[in-house]
Amino acid sequence: MKKSLIILGAILITLVTFNDAHAQLADKLAMNKANNKVKAGDYNGAIRIYRELYDKTPEDALLNYRMGEAYFANKEFENALEHFQKTEKVNPLVEKELYLNLGKAYNQLAKLDSALAKYKEFLKQEKLQEFYYNEANELINKINTANELMKNPVDVTVKNMDVAINSKYDDYHPSFTADGKFMVFTSRRGEVKGENRDPSDQGYFEDIYTTFLNDTTKEWARAVPAPGGVNSEGHDANLSISPDGTIMYLYVNENGGDIFYSKKGSTERWSRP
Repeated sequence: MKKSLIILGAILITLVTFNDAHAQLADKLAMNKANNKVKAGDYNGAIRIYRELYDKTPEDALLNYRMGEAYFANKEFENALEHFQKTEKVNPLVEKELYLNLGKAYNQLAKLDSALAKYKEFLKQEKLQEFYYNEANELINKINTANELMKNPVDVTVKNMDVAINSKYDDYHPSFTADGKFMVFTSRRGEVKGENRDPSDQGYFEDIYTTFLNDTTKEWARAVPAPGGVNSEGHDANLSISPDGTIMYLYVNENGGDIFYSKKGSTERWSRP
């Protein structure tokens, strides 16, 4: 009987160990799947997976950090800050860029003093990559400039550009030529390529629009999709335009997201990069 109990106990231990290993492997695979969704820009999909893992291991520092990244990319800054703060509490050494991202989250929520403190904390670390080092210093300079400007407020009037430019959808990231008479911007109004939608958020894909200031009426012309071939069936977004208005820099939904440039032809049409 004693021998049988020993054998049964060994079997039970083996089963528990196997189940634990299986659960750990499943969680690791789920984490990798969520990370890949972030890389693909499917932040909502990633967050859903992260939440399921969080229900089981809420004190996992790396999981909290990844959740903070996904929420930040999804512009859910309060949630991003919450998980970055929890990462700092559990294990601030889990990722070298934690304090930089904490600062960014505070920054987005207009908590400038807290953001400044985290940026400085980030810069105290050794062997920082030059890119991140420069980024942190640039963000610190912006906060210092913002604080100086807020000490000397200026009266301004903000006016909506009205229906000729704006739509009921997202319209954003305008860029102007040096003379201020030509504008290019990004919109998700679904008028260009068959109203295709991004499966990650069900919004229309981004497209690039242009408009110009009429010298006679002093009004902006109705915005139209950029003529030529720059808009595709995926995301195409404006980044900036050259001062003379002949070169447009844009984000194209290829290889996970690449930066291209397009030159304007003699017929005022933009070539596909």
